Amino acid sequence: MQILALQRPGRRWRPVIHSEGLDNLAAALEREAGAILWISDFIYRPLVVPLALRQAGFRRPVHLSRPEHGFSVSPFGVRFLNPLWVAVENRFLSERVVIGNNEAGEALRTLRDRLARNEIVSITVAETGRRTMDAKFLGGTLRVATGPAHLARTTGAPLLPVFAVRNEQGTYEVTIGQALPVDDDAEPPYSTAIRAYAAMLEPFVRRHPDQWSGWIALGRLVENAPAFITSFDCAEAMARDLARLGLDPGLPAATAGA
Repeated sequence: MQILALQRPGRRWRPVIHSEGLDNLAAALEREAGAILWISDFIYRPLVVPLALRQAGFRRPVHLSRPEHGFSVSPFGVRFLNPLWVAVENRFLSERVVIGNNEAGEALRTLRDRLARNEIVSITVAETGRRTMDAKFLGGTLRVATGPAHLARTTGAPLLPVFAVRNEQGTYEVTIGQALPVDDDAEPPYSTAIRAYAAMLEPFVRRHPDQWSGWIALGRLVENAPAFITSFDCAEAMARDLARLGLDPGLPAATAGA
């Protein structure tokens, strides 16, 4: 709905954003090797994170993307619908670097060049990639692509985890964590960083399960028991949502839905 609203000519959006950890980004840029914002896949992240950077006086980020990002992954959607989505996002970016034909080589060369110029690169945490790693998460398993960690290690750019959520008051919170350890001697490589990231992600998902887009990916993993997601306790979050809609949180879900 935010994307569609911003399609209107001249429409501007000035959300209230509270940011934490901006000093982590400032410290990373002082190393003059750029900074990689590794953004967790919460639904408000595409606009809220770059807006938070702009409000804090940082330069616009260079964002890594795919053609399937937007409204649809179908060929029709990629060609005709997704450009409407990314056109709005691009207002808040300095550049969008797109991985074409599932070949990331050229895109990565561009990102390395931008980091060498001490620019900010943003990458969304994903489950798929040439190399992935699993970490314990919510009593199950979280799979994460390690490409951003490798990019950080080979360029010297700090890898900063980022979490963007909407609170009950309708304002937004952006948290930039401390740089993850990507250059230690852990085996397998980057396992320390991935475990640290999973531990940081968990409290955000517990507080805002309705805003995290990673549930389907968790359900696809055979490592997770069939009842893993259904056993996750999100009753408190559901009660808050029902109360916000003026419904009785004590009613059974089927009754409330009716």
